[in-house]
Amino acid sequence: MHDHAILRHGSGRLVAVKAGWSWPAFRYGPFWALWQRQWRAVGYCAAVMLGCALLELCGGWLADRVNLWFSTVAFVMAIALGLTGNRMQHASYMRRGYRQVARLFAESEEEALSAYRQAHQAKKQKRANRRRARAEPAEGSTHASP
Repeated sequence: MHDHAILRHGSGRLVAVKAGWSWPAFRYGPFWALWQRQWRAVGYCAAVMLGCALLELCGGWLADRVNLWFSTVAFVMAIALGLTGNRMQHASYMRRGYRQVARLFAESEEEALSAYRQAHQAKKQKRANRRRARAEPAEGSTHASP
């Protein structure tokens, strides 16, 4: 079970964002960041890769160590994206007008959204029943008009 934040847009659209480690961000790195429109992360990744490419172009004694350096930097970058990917996604949704309406545990984002919708529907039904009960006169309290 994973912790999920349920976010709602003003238009009514719901999104679930998992808290914690992001495997897709770790596995796909800058490609995940591009897909998720995380432009700051894309910029950092591009700057790091460009820096490594420039080091390789310098040649000399540095060129022998660039492959190891580049692999190490790419792995550290993947770990950083894995650690912060879901937080970046949550912050991105908040900047786009979403607000957090619930937090719950579920196996997947789809399950989290389904559980939220069921709970929300049950709450709406309960409210409607209360309103209906208040609107109807209680049985046995009939008043005869003269």
